[in-house]
Amino acid sequence: ASEVIFISKLLQLEASELSVLKGTLPFASDKDLKEMIKTSITDSETRIKGLRQFINDNNVTVAGGVQ
Repeated sequence: ASEVIFISKLLQLEASELSVLKGTLPFASDKDLKEMIKTSITDSETRIKGLRQFINDNNVTVAGGVQ
């Protein structure tokens, strides 16, 4: 049960981070900063996909319905 809560919170955090990164990207004027944000977006999307795959593979029901 505690694992389900942990996975749910982790997924929520990753989704929030992704939202902030995507919202920040258009305002970044520095080329290097823009590339760092794009890399972070890709990394975050990869982590979310991995969490979703884990949830699906292990038939985990996530609190709050975030999948």
